[in-house]
Amino acid sequence: MELTIDADVGAYPHLGVGLPMQTAWMATGPYTTPQVHATVRSVLTNTMVTYPYRGAGRPEATIALERAMDVMARRLGMDPVELRRRNFIPPESFPYETPTGRRYDSGNYAAALDLALETLDYGTWRAEQARRRTDPIALPLGIGLSCYVERAGGEPGALHEFGSVEVGEDGTITARCGAAPSGQGHETVFSSLVAQTLGVNEERVRLVEGDTDEQPEGLGSFASRSAQVAGAMLQHACQLLIDEARERAARLWDLPVDEVEWSDGTVHAAQDGSAAMDVSKLVKATGPLRVDDRFEAGMAFPFGTHAAVAEVDPELGTVRVLQVVAVDDCGVVLNPTIVHGQAFGSAVQGIGQALYEGIPYDDGVPMLANGLLDYLLPTFTEIPPIEIKDRCTPSPSTPLGAKGAGESGCIGTPAAVVNAVIDALQIADPDLLQMPLTPDVVWRAARAPKLEKVR
Repeated sequence: MELTIDADVGAYPHLGVGLPMQTAWMATGPYTTPQVHATVRSVLTNTMVTYPYRGAGRPEATIALERAMDVMARRLGMDPVELRRRNFIPPESFPYETPTGRRYDSGNYAAALDLALETLDYGTWRAEQARRRTDPIALPLGIGLSCYVERAGGEPGALHEFGSVEVGEDGTITARCGAAPSGQGHETVFSSLVAQTLGVNEERVRLVEGDTDEQPEGLGSFASRSAQVAGAMLQHACQLLIDEARERAARLWDLPVDEVEWSDGTVHAAQDGSAAMDVSKLVKATGPLRVDDRFEAGMAFPFGTHAAVAEVDPELGTVRVLQVVAVDDCGVVLNPTIVHGQAFGSAVQGIGQALYEGIPYDDGVPMLANGLLDYLLPTFTEIPPIEIKDRCTPSPSTPLGAKGAGESGCIGTPAAVVNAVIDALQIADPDLLQMPLTPDVVWRAARAPKLEKVR
């Protein structure tokens, strides 16, 4: 595979190298491509500076690769499902070194594809597509797939987080984290994680974030790193606190440390249980109990398969997405409700990128006459039924086994939607369809030569 990446990075190259490099690094996706050559060029323009959006460089890698897979399938006269299945990295090959230098931690790509096809009812939609192609008045229907691999946690040098756990005399447990949230639900997930690790009621846990007086160092919640890195840090800090509490109790009771155990927020003698003490009483007897540390995790590579069904009106150029299925594997899920919400919201953003969102320029001037009033976003009316499914292939790179979960839809969904539109129109030159697939773009493509005419 050869990939040429020209990235408009705006007026200043602040992140003008790192984000396009993500596209090159992830160019192989889930496939055993033996050789890859990527050329990356950052182009300075007089537009807005490039900053991260959900996915940040990985959606571009997936859209290029997954559109190429469909083109190859058409040229080979092969079902796009079969082509993908033949080229997946097998589960027994992990950890897997890609030609671009990534070390994938774990994966079972075929299982995610199978679940997506089952959830979509792939065979039924293919039958409906065949029926419509014999009906002169039926709108053309297309099915699109996208198999993606994402990098979560950050790059080497940014895979660590700072934090602390402290027990007060009143029994309150204060967890401090350097990764301030921006809507990921830390207050729910991290409090529950600390409570479960220590074996106490969640009501006793107080989470502190974004306060440099209490936690002076921290990296952040970017790069889908909250659970994978910051969550692992809090679990690590809890374990350090348990170890410190056992050592204090051992000194207090004149026992060897290995004869003191921790259970449900208490320390007790392991042999006969003759000595036992709640951790709050231990603090009163021995003084403040707090542990601070820096914890570093490894990179993780979430993956999945997204599928979309769309019908196209060639006379109007409109696209109606009928169904989206998103199967994501982010390792161990700490809170299913929050992960589901993140996957759903991300998929909606992916639909927006595929069909609506764009800022056209004319001689360097944005052509949005009414500002953001002309910037289209998918609303409730445009959002199709979206089914979110998950699988679990734990990551060996972090003690929680969790992988990032927040960016899956922006990476996997756009290619699935675009491939569905191409499959519906059956045009000879799919390059005519470039995101966003506005009615004008689709209308013009619908009038291009069809595959049947060039064979």
